[in-house]
This record gives sequence, structure tokens and C-alpha cells, in this order.
Amino acid sequence: MSTSPSNEPMGFAGLATQVSTLPQQVVAPAASSGIDGRTVTALIIGGLLLVMRIVTALPHNPAYVPTKVTYVPNTIVPDIGGPGQPSQKPVFAPAPPTFESAVTEVKPLAGKGRWLNRSEILYCLAESARLNVMEPLVDESSPAQLNGYNDLVADYNLRCLDYNYQPSELAIAQRRVDVLRPALKMQAMDRLAAWR
Repeated sequence: MSTSPSNEPMGFAGLATQVSTLPQQVVAPAASSGIDGRTVTALIIGGLLLVMRIVTALPHNPAYVPTKVTYVPNTIVPDIGGPGQPSQKPVFAPAPPTFESAVTEVKPLAGKGRWLNRSEILYCLAESARLNVMEPLVDESSPAQLNGYNDLVADYNLRCLDYNYQPSELAIAQRRVDVLRPALKMQAMDRLAAWR
């Protein structure tokens, strides 16, 4: 609706007469339930400082043992043979040690019918191999050798005469003993020499 120069209403008033004015309300901004930007930045910086502190402290920790990583590339010798000459075979780096080679002897507790783990089975098999090497070499005129050998046999019988095992564990321990046989023979000889 418009007004004339004399401020009299002119034309269609329409809905203008039904318009009411509402008092204006001041709406406060909603309270922030989240974390503001400064807090996020402080948390990120604090986290980075903590990670840096841990990383720099590791080499100074006596319990920290760094893993030694070595790279041995497979090398192939170039074929320098001419026509009619045999070519050279490729040379490859040795295979890394297997888990099996990491098995160490652990003396089992005395008792019968116990379930032994791989390391305990290895001890029993290795001790049996050492005793078998010593048996024909024991000097029967030497009380020290006789007593030492008999003590080892008695100890072996208490720990290894009657035990249970998983066949796969026995197989792994047996393969390890086969590899260690020369060293086991030397250990047996050293024991005998110490009893003289």
C-alpha cells in the first residue's frame, strides 16, 4: 500500500492491516559444546612433543635393543663366457636364519609325564647325544669321571626319561640336534676333560 502526498492511504491495503509487529528478541549465540581451534592446536602440538620425546629417549633406554637390519642383495655374476665357453651360474646370498635355528635348550623340571615344549625337548635330545658320546669314553678308573657321568645320567633320568610332547615339536628339536651334533660332541669331551 502506498500513501499520497497528503498521507492518506491509497489503493489496496490488503493484508497490511493484519500485520502485527513482534517485539524483537535478542538471541544469544549457542554455547560451544565442541573444542575451539586453540585447544585443538595445543593438543596437536602436545602430542607431537610427546612422540618426539619418546623417540629420542629410546636409544638411551638400557632395555631398548635396536633391530639390526642388513640387506644382502642377490648378486648374479655376469655371463662373461664367449661362444663355446660355459657360462657362470648365478650366485645368491645365503638364506636368513630360520626360526628353528633360534631354538635354545631349556632344562625341564624334574617329573614324569610332563608336557615339554620345544626348548625342553631340545635339552633332552641334546643331553642324550652328549651322554652317548661320553659313555664309551668314561675312564672307569677315574672316580671323578664315573661320579660326574653317573650324576648326569641320574639327572637326565629325572627330567627326560618320561615326558609328553607334540610330534611337530619333537621333529623341530630333532632337526636342531642334528645340526648341533658336532658342537654337542665337543661339549661332551669338555665335560670329560673337566673331570680328570
